[in-house]
Amino acid sequence: MRHLVKYHILNILRGKTLVFWTFFFPILLACLFKAGFGQYIDETTKVNPVPVAVVITDEKASKEFIAVLDSLSQKNEDQLFTTKKVSSKQADKLLNKEKVDGVILAGTSISLKVANSNVNQSILKTFIDEYNHQAALIKDIATKHPDKIAQLTESLKSNDHLEEVTLSGRHFSVYVQYFLALICMAIMFGTMFGMENANILQADISDLGERMNITPTHKLKLILATAISSITVLFVEIILVTLFIHFCIGIAIIEEPVLFYLAILCGCIIAVTLGQFITILCKNKSDNFCSNLLAGITMLCSFLSGLMVGDISYKIEQYAPIINKINPNNVMKDAFYSLNVFSDYHRYTIDILSLLAMAVLFTGISYFITRRVKYANL
Repeated sequence: MRHLVKYHILNILRGKTLVFWTFFFPILLACLFKAGFGQYIDETTKVNPVPVAVVITDEKASKEFIAVLDSLSQKNEDQLFTTKKVSSKQADKLLNKEKVDGVILAGTSISLKVANSNVNQSILKTFIDEYNHQAALIKDIATKHPDKIAQLTESLKSNDHLEEVTLSGRHFSVYVQYFLALICMAIMFGTMFGMENANILQADISDLGERMNITPTHKLKLILATAISSITVLFVEIILVTLFIHFCIGIAIIEEPVLFYLAILCGCIIAVTLGQFITILCKNKSDNFCSNLLAGITMLCSFLSGLMVGDISYKIEQYAPIINKINPNNVMKDAFYSLNVFSDYHRYTIDILSLLAMAVLFTGISYFITRRVKYANL
């Protein structure tokens, strides 16, 4: 078995076309994805500090407000503002040149001046309104109920806020799903490995198949050896692709590495066995027909899992959920989602078992089709 696996791996690595489609093409496509909408991923997972000019008209009266503003402008992961303390004339120039999103006038009262209306201006207005509201509340309580000022101060120290995160507590951009679908597509290109395996197992298809069939080696052993070597090469390639996306491109897709790579391994198994199964079914067809058919199946499964249209799998789940259940790409993507978004190990386990069940089914049928094939002459 070891001898068969070793030489079949060498045979695979000599095929540059397969290596290109399962390794270099996904990396190239990932770079294009990053160039296309990488900035939106950053915008949806990070909050950039809002640039703002501060004009202090009464330093004594605005002392507390400036202290709050400085604390929110400190450079850390929670930084909310980038402030510039300037004169009124300089502030107007910065605002007109759109160097800042607003001008805060800090004196006996706190007010805001903006030139446009967008998200950053809304953040500034909300902050000013909230500060004025809390300052007025403290002043009123201190005047009417000074005994409750300590209780009020304690309640204001709470830092309750809303933040959109996944069920696992991570920030997850919707655009990351395209990279997960890309990995699924790269795995499904492994059906080409299955096609090569099927060709060398049939003596009337290839010279290598002719030599292998005259050996006394059991047919099931040949099927397993070719499958193991193909899965090994494909698995290593996909691991390198995911590491490139995660560390070189900077898209955080690997959550719980062991389970993540287990899902990839199961995906590689289903891709190779599916390619082998379909090629054996199309025995009397040409190589071009089989490769085109497998490429078409791969792209169709990728499309239905959301590679081109992000929410199509959700639509399918509503109207034809069985398609999602039998689409290997969608099952793999769902397994990745179970780790990255839902932290649902029950759902992840079902996905893994579904992939393995399909792989066993394809391998079993392939074996029963080829096991009793005999040739009159070779």
